[in-house]
Amino acid sequence: MATAAQIAANRADATSTVIPGEDPEAYQRLADEYYRDLRPAAALERFQVDTLIRSDWQRRRLKRIEANLYRTSSTKAPPPKKSTPPSSATPPPASSCSK
Repeated sequence: MATAAQIAANRADATSTVIPGEDPEAYQRLADEYYRDLRPAAALERFQVDTLIRSDWQRRRLKRIEANLYRTSSTKAPPPKKSTPPSSATPPPASSCSK
């Protein structure tokens, strides 16, 4: 279980890590789970756990963004343009090379 100091530090980190539209409580639950499972004892271990938490949170964010991007791009894609072959009635431009 995370200590009160760790919870306070996670909440402070959540304010800088969680962007508008995300749930700060979901971030806190994720952080609590990591601290409960890994039980960091030293400063280096806490740093590593905090890095895992932020990385996991960003990975989840990017998965949502990617899914939304694919969903919106596939529904808003313009129809393909019809290619028109060049007219054979128009002669190619004359060469302007002079000697």
